[in-house]
Amino acid sequence: MTKNRIGMILVILMFSILTFNVTFAAEIFDNKSTSEVYKVSEDDSSFDLPFIRVVDNRIEVDKSISQVGLFMSTNSIEVTEPLEGVQVFYGNDTVRLNASTQYPVIFTTGNVVINGEIENTTFIYCNGTITVGEDANIKGNLICYSPKLEINGQIDGNILGNVTTLDINNTIKGKVRMQVQQVNCLEGAVVENEMQFTTTNADLSIPESVGTATIDVISGNDMQIGQYFLEILIATIGNIVIFLLLLILVKGERLERVAQNLTNGRKVLKNGISAYIGLIISICFGIVLLALLTKLGVALLIFAIAVMIIFTLLKNVIFGVFIVELVKTRYAKQEIKPNNVLTAIIVFLILELLETIPYVGELIKFIVFIFSLGIIYSLLKRDSEKVEVVKEDKQEVIEAK
Repeated sequence: MTKNRIGMILVILMFSILTFNVTFAAEIFDNKSTSEVYKVSEDDSSFDLPFIRVVDNRIEVDKSISQVGLFMSTNSIEVTEPLEGVQVFYGNDTVRLNASTQYPVIFTTGNVVINGEIENTTFIYCNGTITVGEDANIKGNLICYSPKLEINGQIDGNILGNVTTLDINNTIKGKVRMQVQQVNCLEGAVVENEMQFTTTNADLSIPESVGTATIDVISGNDMQIGQYFLEILIATIGNIVIFLLLLILVKGERLERVAQNLTNGRKVLKNGISAYIGLIISICFGIVLLALLTKLGVALLIFAIAVMIIFTLLKNVIFGVFIVELVKTRYAKQEIKPNNVLTAIIVFLILELLETIPYVGELIKFIVFIFSLGIIYSLLKRDSEKVEVVKEDKQEVIEAK
């Protein structure tokens, strides 16, 4: 599973709405960013709205929160006070949960250390080690993707996912179903329910004292095929999650109006090509300015590359949302109401499958990327045109008076 695909979930709260309509997003989310060390206790926000905190430093969650939100840090994140609800954590270093949480979703290029109680399902994707400390108690399921998972505390729920090495040093009350290469069990380790492992390691074995285990040894090719379909499934689910979020946060009639305004595919494609050329020019110009050691070059280069990355991650969602709305608009004339979610699933699944075709898939990715750029560019252009019209109308009224 690629890091970019998993990282798609990170941008659900931050970029899906922002790229659609900045003004509307500002009304929905409590957004703040800083380059200083961020402490929740020093934030004067009431946290009664969904929030986004982007910090170019360390984050310390030292105040209780019961609202949906995203903490995004270029450094480490540490939670020392209880949290309720769903919070998404993204860090470039260690993420530590030293207090009780409900639904943590964690992405990090570093390690994850859990020393508190987690009441419900936990999702973790990291490039380091996931350590469930001796004082930790995960009551729900633990879904994880990591090079190493070390269980020192108690797990009441199930453990699912993909790790290279699994260390079991305590009691697991639920089931264990994982793709692994190595399992290490200390004396006294117990898994009360069944264990099911998929591996390419023919020497993998589990002591009988730990519990009953089913080990499915498969070839590397079989593992690759399974991983292939898993990636498609996870990417499709990620797209659906963002799609559902848009349906919840953006009024349906607004999406319908936007879809009607974007029925001219050629114009959208033309706008997409213009936006793409503009990004390429920005990158080239940024490189030239960077060679001259100017801050403007750095800023321009970072901005253009960031836009490229965002649209690469969200291209299928942006494209799919408007396909769904166009389908609904087309069938509305026939008094037929297609199921939006079912249509979205079909669209996203077809896109993901087509994009895996050698050579052809790369072309499809590029076309969808261009269309997604064109869609957002068309929307922003239309909004700016409306603003200009409003300004002109106001000016005419003033002159008339």
